[in-house]
Amino acid sequence: LRSLPALAGSDLVEDVRVQARVAVPSSPRIVAVGMLTRDGVRREMAAADAVVTHGGSGSCLEAVAIGHVPVIVPRRRSLGEAADDHQSDLANELARRGVAVVAEDPLDPGLSHAVLEAARARGGPRPMASLGPSLRRLADALTRGRTRSGSGVRVLRVDEREHSEASAGLPWRSPLQAAAWGNARREDGWTPRWWVARDARGHVLAAAQTLTRRAGAPRYLPYGPTLADHPQAPAAGRALLRHLTRGHVAGLLWAPGWFHARLGLHGRVGDLPLAAGSLTGLLDLSTDDAALRRGMRGTWRRDLEKAERDASYVTTLDDPSQAAPALLEDVAALAGRKGFTPPVSRSVGARFASGAAASGVVLLAPTVRAEGKVLARVLVAVTGGLAQTLWTAAEADERAAGAGRVALWHAIRAAREAGARTYDLAGIDDVGNPGVARFKRGLGPDVVEVPGLAWLPPTWLPPPFAEALGRPLARVVGARSGG
Repeated sequence: LRSLPALAGSDLVEDVRVQARVAVPSSPRIVAVGMLTRDGVRREMAAADAVVTHGGSGSCLEAVAIGHVPVIVPRRRSLGEAADDHQSDLANELARRGVAVVAEDPLDPGLSHAVLEAARARGGPRPMASLGPSLRRLADALTRGRTRSGSGVRVLRVDEREHSEASAGLPWRSPLQAAAWGNARREDGWTPRWWVARDARGHVLAAAQTLTRRAGAPRYLPYGPTLADHPQAPAAGRALLRHLTRGHVAGLLWAPGWFHARLGLHGRVGDLPLAAGSLTGLLDLSTDDAALRRGMRGTWRRDLEKAERDASYVTTLDDPSQAAPALLEDVAALAGRKGFTPPVSRSVGARFASGAAASGVVLLAPTVRAEGKVLARVLVAVTGGLAQTLWTAAEADERAAGAGRVALWHAIRAAREAGARTYDLAGIDDVGNPGVARFKRGLGPDVVEVPGLAWLPPTWLPPPFAEALGRPLARVVGARSGG
């Protein structure tokens, strides 16, 4: 433990998270996580870039199973730490097999050297220190000062619980920034990691969840970072974005939200556009039902009123954990008939729905039935003051158009009752899906632009090289999205 401040202060790590029964040294980069359950330790190891552990068989083998080359500091009989030297025996055997590194001298610089050796043995991207003093100085000049200067913002990596607690009070957030979404994407091979940005007083101004799928690939940030309603929040968001690209070998793929452009974050962090933007529609929920109806186009309002008079319609708010998988089954069936790719799999949707509440996401599932048959479903996520349509499905029935209007109207009203002040209709595609676009425009929304996917190159990469790499990357993204 005494060697940790030196390790945390080196260029090898962003932060050090420690489980210990005794007091942990005080340092801005050292986070004490308390005593965790076995599942908690496993989650920490899965999120970590390197693991330092004693020589207990459970800790060592768990780290190896996850894919680490752990740095083992065995407890020794000569120091009165154990009854015998069985931990040294295990550590030496794992080291002989090439799956662990033994730190015989845990004091600095022995521990730092062992962490560097383990990173090289693991075969992943080398820590910045291994790239030489000149590159370290360049990276420091480009990033470290700006990340920590000015507003005094400090960025730290955190665990799932801390991220959820920190994000809970931030109004500008997307459901795709909820830990439940990150964990759900584990179903198709993604690994989530979490960060927060605090001011000098410890107040959370921004938070981010990134997803990675392959070693050496860019981090992916969907509709983040989450931001506070505070004048310094955009600056904290910029500091967080720079932190995420600092030293990362492939940079960051960033899908900004419409509110990032509105708050002045998008376009001010050196992001290189890879894909064109899109449109979405926003409804102001600070008004009452009458005002919302007045904003509708006449045909849409009359069709809604006609559907509301249909006595055969029964509208309910279903259990989201049951409704989400059923809705995605309907979407998959429709995709099979019409030849498009479903947004997510049933397993991802089910896992997200089951964990949403713990991540601070309120899910609403308005469902319209007639004679016991489901005609339309909508799944809505409410995060802070924002609500967003996630997925919808409607039967191929002559009454389905009216049922769709009723379901969406109930979703809007339920979102307002849940505390949302803005409703995001989740995309208006006048070219690719004109029928749905007309349906959404009928509500009379404020149509705004959503910035397209962008790449934030590693901050140590000189701009001319970044632009040269960005052009072929944009062509690849454009080809995959059909131009």
